[in-house]
Amino acid sequence: MATLTEMFGMKTKQIIELIGNCFHKTPKAAHLVTGEVGEVAAMHYLMQRKYYIVARQWRCGKAPGDLDMVARKVSAETGESLLCFVEVKTRSKRDETPAHIAVDHHKRQTLRRLARQYLTKLAKDDKPAIRFDIISVYLDGKQGPEFEHFEGAFGWKDHPRNADHWN
Repeated sequence: MATLTEMFGMKTKQIIELIGNCFHKTPKAAHLVTGEVGEVAAMHYLMQRKYYIVARQWRCGKAPGDLDMVARKVSAETGESLLCFVEVKTRSKRDETPAHIAVDHHKRQTLRRLARQYLTKLAKDDKPAIRFDIISVYLDGKQGPEFEHFEGAFGWKDHPRNADHWN
């Protein structure tokens, strides 16, 4: 896996500042820029694993929230398509609380609602299998981003006893 420095020819901090200032007239808060850098890194991570990115930062009208990424993976053996709704959580360093813990019950509910809306936009004959993934991205600035990919991190419903915990 290439480091951010190798990918962009800059140090991680320079990349974060550049992205934050390129897309906005006023500088963006550092944590929001870190999130954008993490999403771009996660997109490259998925593409290297033969996922097709079909949507980024997908929103549905005025409803709150967005889908960080929607990716399709096609099985080499069967040709069957899997549609993954991917939530990306980025941290500038590792601490005691893993990044994926931030995807709590409320966030999962929001992602499910948005996924249902996204599915209504697909062609009627396009009925892929569905999966909800979480990718934790850690930007430590030393060796480039580190990834933890939780495939099938949660489903359409929470289990009652685990409703307030990541499962």
